[in-house]
Formats: sequence, structure tokens, C-alpha cells
Amino acid sequence: MRCAAPIVLVGALAGCDGGELLQGEPYAPFKNLPIDPASVRDGAPACGEDARCEEDGGTSLPLRDAGPDADPPAAPTNTCTTARDLGTVAGDAPSTPLVAEGTCAEYVRVRVTEQDNGALGRAMRVRVGLSPAGHDFDLYAFLDPGRDELACGSPHARAETNGNTAETISLSWGEGSIANGNDDSRTLVLAVASASGPCPPGATWNLTITGNP
Repeated sequence: MRCAAPIVLVGALAGCDGGELLQGEPYAPFKNLPIDPASVRDGAPACGEDARCEEDGGTSLPLRDAGPDADPPAAPTNTCTTARDLGTVAGDAPSTPLVAEGTCAEYVRVRVTEQDNGALGRAMRVRVGLSPAGHDFDLYAFLDPGRDELACGSPHARAETNGNTAETISLSWGEGSIANGNDDSRTLVLAVASASGPCPPGATWNLTITGNP
């Protein structure tokens, strides 16, 4: 079979017989990766071959691979279904942000409610900020945008910045410019996970959940 002429792409050259990038920077996906919530409903595994998982009562929490010599990450103190309840925020109207703190890996949950039932639709929006201290923590969000059911099988979004730095996840679902006639309230579960190894003494984190940011 003859090889067709190569196609020049921006930042890389694609050859005929291989899929590798021949020049330019290696591919690195953005840290907030949406995952189809159908994977939750269909029972598909939450973690791929390149990720470690922390089994949690039927929930697999994906964790960054810190290397073969890294200590196992600290297990969450609870589960997705028993997540600590932080309260309620409005997703489409002004409301007071929720603030929580913790010391190691833990699940928390928030009820995001729809307040605006007018003819002109307003999307539900939430911003979650994680501020760690003394350890590298990652942030995972469990949400089913299409149904008002607890989604614990696979995270809908994640933030996994290396180091003792802040993590942020922004979520949006529900209506566009026209009302859909449905109640778009959802229960959002958040997992604060140790990126690698046990949590050292004094390691803490703070979460801020802002509705309608």
C-alpha cells in the first residue's frame, strides 16, 4: 500500500504510518477533564490502565500515578455515599459560599439548587476552590448533569496540579438561553484526595464552594 503525502499540522508533523508527534511539545491534557456521566450509569471502570485507584465501597477514586516507588496514598476517611454534608448553595442566583476544612482525604457533598424558574433559562454554575497546606491534595467532582441522582462511579471533573498549590474546578449544567422546564438541582460530591503517600502531621486543606459565580 502506497503512503499518501504527509499532512502538516500546527505544531506537529503527522506521518503516514505512525501516530507519534514528530516535533513540538509532548501532548499534555488540561487538568480539568470532563468524563461522560454515562460511564457511571453503565458501570464502566472509573480508572484507566495509567491510573491508580482507591477502592471505596463500589467507588473507584482515580489517583495520579506518583511513580512505582511512591507510598500508597491515604485512603479517604469516608465514602462517596457517606460524604460529609456541607449544606446548600444556589446554582443560578446569589447565595453565600460554603466553606469547609479538613486534614486528609475526605468526601464532602453540597446540594446545588435551582432558584430561577423564569421563562429565560439560566445555567447552573458552581466554582470549587481547594487551598492545601503542608501536602499535595487533588480535587475530584462527582456529578450527573443529566439526572438528579448521586453519581459515585466516576468523577465528572478533576484538578490535579502538582505540588502544594491551589486547585479549582468550575462546573456548569442545565439550561441555556431558554428554560427547559426541569428542576436542575443536583447533589455535588467532592473528593479531596492525597496525591501520594500518607498525609503528614499538620497537613490541612480548605474548600470554598461558590454557587452562581
